[in-house]
Amino acid sequence: MPPLMPAPTNRPETSWQQEAVRQLDRLNADQFPRILSVSLGLAMAAFFINPLATALIVTCYVLSEALVPIAMAGFAEHPTIRQRNFHLGLSAMGTGAYSANVILLWNQPDLAVKLAAIVFLCGGFVNIASVNSHYLPMAASKALPLLAAAIYIPATVVGPDGLAGASCFLIGCMMLLIGYLAQLIIGLHRIDVVLAGALRELQATSQAKSEFLATMSHEMRTPLNTILGVTRLLASGEPGRATPKVADLGAAAETLTAIIDDAMMAAEVGGVTLTAAPRLAHLCKCLEMAGNQMKGLAADHQASLVIAIDPALPDVATCNRPLLSRLVRQLIGYALEQGGTAGTAIKVQADYVGTADISGGPADQGLPFVLRLGVARDGLSLATGILPNRASQMVRAMEGRMTMVPGPDGSPRAVIDLPMRHPVDPSLLAKRSARVLVVDDIATNRFIVVQFLKLERLDVTEVASGPDALLALDRQGLDLVLLDMNMPGMDGEATYQAIRASGRPWANVPVIALTANGLEQQRTAYQMMGLSGFIAKPLDPKVMIAEINRVLARTGAGFT
Repeated sequence: MPPLMPAPTNRPETSWQQEAVRQLDRLNADQFPRILSVSLGLAMAAFFINPLATALIVTCYVLSEALVPIAMAGFAEHPTIRQRNFHLGLSAMGTGAYSANVILLWNQPDLAVKLAAIVFLCGGFVNIASVNSHYLPMAASKALPLLAAAIYIPATVVGPDGLAGASCFLIGCMMLLIGYLAQLIIGLHRIDVVLAGALRELQATSQAKSEFLATMSHEMRTPLNTILGVTRLLASGEPGRATPKVADLGAAAETLTAIIDDAMMAAEVGGVTLTAAPRLAHLCKCLEMAGNQMKGLAADHQASLVIAIDPALPDVATCNRPLLSRLVRQLIGYALEQGGTAGTAIKVQADYVGTADISGGPADQGLPFVLRLGVARDGLSLATGILPNRASQMVRAMEGRMTMVPGPDGSPRAVIDLPMRHPVDPSLLAKRSARVLVVDDIATNRFIVVQFLKLERLDVTEVASGPDALLALDRQGLDLVLLDMNMPGMDGEATYQAIRASGRPWANVPVIALTANGLEQQRTAYQMMGLSGFIAKPLDPKVMIAEINRVLARTGAGFT
């Protein structure tokens, strides 16, 4: 399965090709009214200047404006320097014709016509600043003819007739106008660059969302099909038909749970920030399911995929399960991307490498060890030093490292070492006589938890509400409470606060949160409240027993 939430591109700069593509639709949409309005304005000058000159000016302007979209479309398809220069030349030709009209009007003796020339000049500047500030070379190519006209106008009034002061004043005003124009173009350019970058980022996010939804739809419907199909066969009155597929039912449910966990993690941290804290997880199952999720992609590449798990690895460990699953999938995807012929063999090797030097961390999290991951294609180890940046980020987030070690044949083998922790030995429960209270308002949930606990020969009491939990604690001595946090009336938080504020001998009984809200922020909130542990639904029996063992070992409760 591909990464759920790919990292968004963050490139605010624009380019000539991007500008050509982005502006082409706009130019095509308003091409006719724009050409018509400006051409009519230029044609009005025929009342004051040579009509033949006006006709030539209008023709040059119309021709350049009509050819610009063609040049932009050509460059968008085949970006070359010649295409770009052709586009810039057309832009300069259009404003050159416009500037010629300004100069001809300025040379007329009528003061009102001269004022009209100034208006035409300012209008051209405003158009460039507002429409062509997206890409500065485009704005420059169109501005140069107008700048020439702006310099020509004050230069014509300099002479021996005593108007030198007025000429300097006019020149100063023109320079001020040009300065304002430059400031406006640059300012609008910066704004447009930011907006263009935001638009591209929004488009990338939208595309990532579409890909995410498509992937989730496929990945979730596949196990759901198994779950619903086998369940309906079991309910059909002929369960014998479904009995051979009961194991598939459990595997499909576990796959669906893993997909939901990955999706929740991606939603919680935005798919970019890799900060989820380690917690107890079914390590071997995580590795197996990550491989199972990639078998379809391997089949598309006509490759075989094997996940080899060292028997010495503990079933349950304290690790970042969603991140580990994504890392394994990234490694497999990277191996598949390297190509190869049909029948390519991809092997992921997961080994137990003894104890690790992990500083800090509570002792009740268990003994440290190292999970060593190696990926090979057709027997050749992949060079982890050139892994995609995303995989490297995941390794660093799990405080792991990439290194080279001798392989079975003595050749160097690239591996990833990830520090983890053993949970407390589950066999310790056999030496306890712990009495556990299960509090959940849903009878089916209580039944499942109670049956798993009874398999461990624990003494279990079950109740359906917070008030009933307080009564049960008052009636009998209990060593541990498994408390559903989302109950009607007196919810889990209120029940926990009532236990701690009771002043009774059982006020400090260990309480483990039992909840379907598996988000990291909720787990942290429960930890800050003072709860002793956290078990997420749907339950993994081995993870639940390991968490109970951890809490009982820390408190010393339940020993015979």
